[in-house]
Amino acid sequence: MGGSAVAQTPFTDDFEDPAINPFWTILDQAGSGSVNLDTAFAHGGNQSVEVHTDSFGGVEALLHSFQSPAYGTVSVWVYYSNTTATGYKMLDIFNGPASSGSDYNLYIDWGNLETYVKDSSGASRIVAPPQSTGWHNWTFSSMPSGVTIEIDGVQVFTQPVAFAFQTVQLRQCCLAGSAFFDDFRFTSATAYSCAGFQSPFDVALSLKQKVQRAIPLKMQLLDASGNVVTDTTIAGAAPVVNINYTAVNSTAVDETSLLDPIGQSSNGNSFSYNSTTQTWQYNLSSSPFSASGTYTVTVTTGDATQYSVSPTCSGTFVRK
Repeated sequence: MGGSAVAQTPFTDDFEDPAINPFWTILDQAGSGSVNLDTAFAHGGNQSVEVHTDSFGGVEALLHSFQSPAYGTVSVWVYYSNTTATGYKMLDIFNGPASSGSDYNLYIDWGNLETYVKDSSGASRIVAPPQSTGWHNWTFSSMPSGVTIEIDGVQVFTQPVAFAFQTVQLRQCCLAGSAFFDDFRFTSATAYSCAGFQSPFDVALSLKQKVQRAIPLKMQLLDASGNVVTDTTIAGAAPVVNINYTAVNSTAVDETSLLDPIGQSSNGNSFSYNSTTQTWQYNLSSSPFSASGTYTVTVTTGDATQYSVSPTCSGTFVRK
């Protein structure tokens, strides 16, 4: 879903300019309305943008379409007036130009004042009860691994759908009223690639039933220019290990002598960076994985709002 993704230039708008930034297009979708900079409410500075509809059925929006689909994060502050029957206040994000394709729509309901998400399949759900009157931050993050939505820094929705998006709309809809938005931010997602696990996990490993060892996982993350990503240059939290199990024995080799003692197992699930070898390392304890079968180990992002790992590193070990 969402097609090929291309990194886009970051953009911020605090709506403090004398006029609407040319980044935006004003969209009169239905009925009559207007989009203006306004001093009635402001999250930061002296102004916000007011998207206004005059009547029932009116739809007005401030829109931007990127040249091509992108993964990334959109953040905007939305004013909760907590006044019923004044229309929907929406952040609508499409995977096509203008208002085409499928979309994720985060909005305040004009009746019960709860906050909803309509996902790209068209299914809607409540993600937050009525909020306090005033400004609240909405964050939409889309990575190849999925979509995450936060309100005031708290995750309220996640879905494992790859949704490269192309169009952002700040919208007021369906009844006479106004939606106020402020401090808009867009950042393109950072994508790292994993160069493959190094020895001894560069082959499928066989572990006998009673053998307990720490499997050394060593790998490099590379940025789009092929530079090694370090603990000081990574866009978010350290990458983490992920393990999936299937009750099927597959071909593997016994390299027990190359593994570390079980006492050298890492805590938690995050990799640590070794500046000497320029590798991310994690010593995976075999003790929690006692059932006979195949265990597939992959590397995933430690912060889905900041970066993705694609292609990832993948390796297997087999309990006999």
